Amino acid sequence: MVHSLDDLLHACESLLVLDCASSRVHVGLLRKGNQAAWAHRDEPAGSALFACVDEVTAKFGMPLPAVRAFAFNDGPGSILGIRTAAVAIRTWQAVHPRPAYRYSGLLALALAERIRGRTPPFSAIADARRDTWHQVKVSDDSEPKLLRVAPADLTPPCVAPEHFRTWAALPPGTELIPSIPRDFLEQTRNLALWHDAPDPDAFLHEDPSYKTWQPGVHRAPSP
Repeated sequence: MVHSLDDLLHACESLLVLDCASSRVHVGLLRKGNQAAWAHRDEPAGSALFACVDEVTAKFGMPLPAVRAFAFNDGPGSILGIRTAAVAIRTWQAVHPRPAYRYSGLLALALAERIRGRTPPFSAIADARRDTWHQVKVSDDSEPKLLRVAPADLTPPCVAPEHFRTWAALPPGTELIPSIPRDFLEQTRNLALWHDAPDPDAFLHEDPSYKTWQPGVHRAPSP
């Protein structure tokens, strides 16, 4: 099922949002009635996430067991950071069962850019490795979707979120833009972007593949 942020807050009343997709970790505690506390840190997710959780729950005097639901950015982005958030949620759910939801930060950022007035068509992109890019194409004639494309298939002009790691040079003319969940989630709060996440994990375009080990006798090369 897909929800809007407004729908979730109406149903759950409080929502702890974890965004570890980039090198800047963001955590927000959102409550019904437009109350929100946000924190961010430029540290590894393993430490920054929990420090930010402590900060936002302290601002409202709301201990973690009192939070009614969790949500996280499932990607694209740092697989290690996203899975750190997912494991944290699973651990908290094991102690006290509560629902979890996921959203794509790149999709939400792209739609927020359009709401802010950027004229389509344009693409929000993030490095997908292996000479490919994650792309959310925003146009007037199709619904934005998260795709993985070759550089030649990108739809310019392109924007890319700050604080995201890249392994290849950004396409010429790409504009770096702020990636602040507090802002782009507020700007898209009435859009159905939040999915049920019964088993929190990172988004992948395809399942990982591994080379099968072939046992054999190792011999010295022939002279």
